Amino acid sequence: LAPYAATIDGKDPPVAFNEKFISGIIQSPLAVNLTLLSSSCYQAAARGLEVEKCAEAITIEGRIISLIVNYIERNNKEIRDDAILTWYWGEEHRVWAHMKGLKEMLRLRGGIENMTIDLWLRRQIISADYQMACCTERDLFLLKDLDEAEDLPALDSTLALFDNPLYTPSACLKNIVETRDLGLSTIEILDDMKFLTTSILAIQSTIATPQSIAKFKATALWAHNRVAALPSITPTLSNSTEDLIYETIRLTALLYCTAITSHSPFSQTCQPAIFKGLWNTMWLVSFSRWKKIPGIFLWVMLVACPSSNDKAHRAFLKMNIWMVSLYIGLSSHEIANGCLKTFLKVQKWVKNSEKA
Repeated sequence: LAPYAATIDGKDPPVAFNEKFISGIIQSPLAVNLTLLSSSCYQAAARGLEVEKCAEAITIEGRIISLIVNYIERNNKEIRDDAILTWYWGEEHRVWAHMKGLKEMLRLRGGIENMTIDLWLRRQIISADYQMACCTERDLFLLKDLDEAEDLPALDSTLALFDNPLYTPSACLKNIVETRDLGLSTIEILDDMKFLTTSILAIQSTIATPQSIAKFKATALWAHNRVAALPSITPTLSNSTEDLIYETIRLTALLYCTAITSHSPFSQTCQPAIFKGLWNTMWLVSFSRWKKIPGIFLWVMLVACPSSNDKAHRAFLKMNIWMVSLYIGLSSHEIANGCLKTFLKVQKWVKNSEKA
């Protein structure tokens, strides 16, 4: 699992990943075994199995519990960075138990603001909290709120491949070289979704009036109707990659617009037929191709994850969201966390918009 976490396709892991992540894991028996557990869970989810019924994962989990007991006895109440590093993606209720333990460890260390905690590690904790909130449609658990303001960097030529409908500081995707081979229809969908996201953030940043709300609803309905009118493609292995990405983006946009126009969480508005089509299409695109447009891949998975009612699908998506976020974050944690934060703001608006 480790090579994919930093590379998406398992090729050419960056030096920063080996220096920060791998070096920390191999020095901690607890971290090593939690990584093995995450890998076991990933493989089970990839095969469509329920993680909590995977015999291998259960065996590793028992070993980890013993290691945790020994760690506590050996270190008393001293919480070192290697314990905080032991991040785990797996079955949902176990992940929440892990999050509660992580929150207590941070409390004992004086909070996430404690500057003695390694900066890279603090960034991973923040990202993990954003990811869990995005995937489960819940509020942030470790952090306080989303209200802190920060300027997101413009996308220069070296970061342009990370652009996606959630990264609003950038220009239209049609102006980015890395997206030009996607096809005009695909790029237009992505730019419509970026415009829709930007409109949500704009209405959140001001005191909403009946006029501004009506204008936004008209914009959202316009975007939805544009996507709904587009032709569909039946996905097969004989389709071109460009066609498969188009269909993936089209279906993702339908899910995105439906939640926004209906003012309901993604988990409540997803039509099973649309999600099934998305799931069957997106994985026909190779990881090597998604690696060339990781920001778009992240947006697709963030929309898909809370939209799924299948445990194995959600588990697989969560792990891939973590891997792609880490991949982007190794180049710019501001971009990775900025995209996650924007998706949380969209989810928050969807939940609260009917109260306006």
